[in-house]
Amino acid sequence: MEKCLIDNKVCSVQGQKCKECKLDDCRRTIQMLETQEEIEDNWKRKLIYVQLSEQCQNCSFLEVIDLDKQIVRCPYLVKNNCLIKS
Repeated sequence: MEKCLIDNKVCSVQGQKCKECKLDDCRRTIQMLETQEEIEDNWKRKLIYVQLSEQCQNCSFLEVIDLDKQIVRCPYLVKNNCLIKS
């Protein structure tokens, strides 16, 4: 039996990994966890974008490198000047 990648547990009822388990309880739990993670990621992204300057807030070239440390990179931002919107 393989252990689940999420919580390192094996389903006690069917002996399968969580993502492959057919039980409704397992599915609901996984969906709740994934939804919660998605909500947290979106919230962290909003926090990052609020801190950016106005010229960068709607830029499609921004790359979020690390959500937790709030590190963002833009290849067109040089010395706090945007090369595209100049």
